[in-house]
Amino acid sequence: MYGISNSQEYIPMLNDSNKWSVDVFYCPFTDEPPYTWTVTQQISINGTVNINGLTYKQIYKDDNPSCLLREEKGVVYKYYENDNNERILFDFNAEIGDEFFMPDLAFGSYYCSGTDTNVGTWYIEVSSIDYLFIAGAERKVINFIDPWYPNSGDVMYWIEGIGTTAGLGHSWPFQDITCGSRLACHETNGVNHFMYGATSCDNTTPLSINNFETIENIIVYPNPVNDISILQLPFEAEIDQLVIYDVRGRIIKNEIITKEYYRLNAMNFASGIYLYQVLSKGNIIKANQFIVK
Repeated sequence: MYGISNSQEYIPMLNDSNKWSVDVFYCPFTDEPPYTWTVTQQISINGTVNINGLTYKQIYKDDNPSCLLREEKGVVYKYYENDNNERILFDFNAEIGDEFFMPDLAFGSYYCSGTDTNVGTWYIEVSSIDYLFIAGAERKVINFIDPWYPNSGDVMYWIEGIGTTAGLGHSWPFQDITCGSRLACHETNGVNHFMYGATSCDNTTPLSINNFETIENIIVYPNPVNDISILQLPFEAEIDQLVIYDVRGRIIKNEIITKEYYRLNAMNFASGIYLYQVLSKGNIIKANQFIVK
């Protein structure tokens, strides 16, 4: 945490120069096609649209219009075509204890990045507020808990000028053939800032059929981690390195792997969401996340 005053100048999210590169991880639970792969979505701002007397920025996902957003006094609004209305997507004026309703879940709308999700939490509550140096600037970070399960740790983070740890979407596991998303890099004023261990703004990595079964066997069980969980690392994958990040992108562990498993002890982690990468000879074999209760 940094000693920054709450009165610091707000960093806008919808500057035309801002771009987001978001990795979406596809993990079908079958040995039939399609197979596990990563697709990096390129999110950008391109033009404006006037609706109901209001001006929205047109957000593009790759080459296709994705959503309409506007920003006013620290609040980001999203336009919903299904009822010709707008709702708050981010509010950086929120204070500790405030509750926020997640409109995309309730109204069945797609996020501006990532893929649509089907998770159980519609309401989130501000648990704490930090000021951290992220992507080249001091930014306000709002931390949320699930008010129904307040002891489960942080479930989401809003980052001023960026959005979330998944850009303009959410990083929670998806309940279809995808298993999560994360922000690979954030570009502003022509400068790229890599996030969560990414070294490129395009990490699209289609995998061969021969790799599928081995990669699907790289799992954390049980997940969430309540006591001791095991990260299974099949011998065939030739895993030699494990990197674990917290949701702010800070490296928590960077371990050399010599066994076919790694023991995750809940006592060694604060409650919350963690991202992990397993590598072989410097190449990322699989990236996913686990939750510590």
